Amino acid sequence: MAIYPFAEAWVTGDKSEHHVLDRPRNNPTRTAFGIAAMTAYAMLWIGGGNDLVATQFHVSLNSVTYFLRVAVFVAPVLAFLITKRICIGLQRPDRDRMLHGAESGIIDRAPSGKYSERHRPISEGEAFKLTQHADLPALMPLTEVDGMSEKEIKSEQRRRKATRFYFIDTLRRPTRAEIEEAVHHHMHAMHLDDGNGEHHAIEAEEEEEHHLAR
Repeated sequence: MAIYPFAEAWVTGDKSEHHVLDRPRNNPTRTAFGIAAMTAYAMLWIGGGNDLVATQFHVSLNSVTYFLRVAVFVAPVLAFLITKRICIGLQRPDRDRMLHGAESGIIDRAPSGKYSERHRPISEGEAFKLTQHADLPALMPLTEVDGMSEKEIKSEQRRRKATRFYFIDTLRRPTRAEIEEAVHHHMHAMHLDDGNGEHHAIEAEEEEEHHLAR
């Protein structure tokens, strides 16, 4: 754990000063390493009181010891894999919220009978929170090695392999083009029916209701 910050700095190549913490879900591998270390410590902590575990749960002391001999190696690996998948899963609703807005709780029924929920734009503060983290790339192996020694090439190839382990599964932030396209699609869906009744012309209906009320 003491050398981990230096190891991650070598992997990412990021030597800059930071003053804002990352959300745990936005750096799944780092978060998973942290939970794995906590799990390993927990196994050792339980092992230190294996006699109490055995007496309190009425199990064999030898069974507890044999279990912990395996769990101290297996449990951190499982914790790492599960934590990383949870973090990536939490990134998906953030991305959807950024592209499609927040759920409003208002349900519309289209002429075809399909139900859909209206979405409202999120605030600038929330948009910043969802996109302020850096997107670090998963680097592919070197193809051009001009001017590099054999030692430098091997070191760089190892670093690039480590970046793929760290970042290849991480969801990318929505690009400006994706956000603009989502906004355009949202506004288009609010104004126009696509002909199949799949989108409800919300603003058109509101104008018609206003006209009838007058």
